[in-house]
Formats: sequence, C-alpha cells, structure tokens
Amino acid sequence: MGGAILVVRIGLWTIQSIVISTDMFGSLLQRQETFQGYLDAIWSILQNAVVIVASFVVNTFPVLIMMVSLNHCVDC
Repeated sequence: MGGAILVVRIGLWTIQSIVISTDMFGSLLQRQETFQGYLDAIWSILQNAVVIVASFVVNTFPVLIMMVSLNHCVDC
C-alpha cells in the first residue's frame, strides 16, 4: 500500500516538475538576449529548482516515514 502511494506521489511530482520546466524554458525563450536577461533566467532556474526539490520532499517524506514505521512494526 505504501509503495503504491509512493509511486503515485512520485508520478505527480514528475508531472509537476515537467510543467514547471516547460513554463520556465518558455519564458527563457521570450527574454531579451542581454546580460540582465541571462541573470534573470539563471535566477528563475534556481527558484524553480528549489520549488521542485521542496515539492518532492513534501510529497515523498511522509510516505517514506510510514513505510519505514510499517516495516519496523513487522520486524518486531
């Protein structure tokens, strides 16, 4: 049960990260090719990377804790 929930959450996280990345690269293509534009693009990439990692941790951490606790109780 916990494994299925983990797979579903990772799938949703993957879809979310693809949507964020697509939006990010679409906005990069629209930027002017200036030094400030490149700095803005790098800053945008870093912000989106933090959002993607945070959402992955939030989505998978509770399920991992549940799976570890269930496995621990089975071993008892």
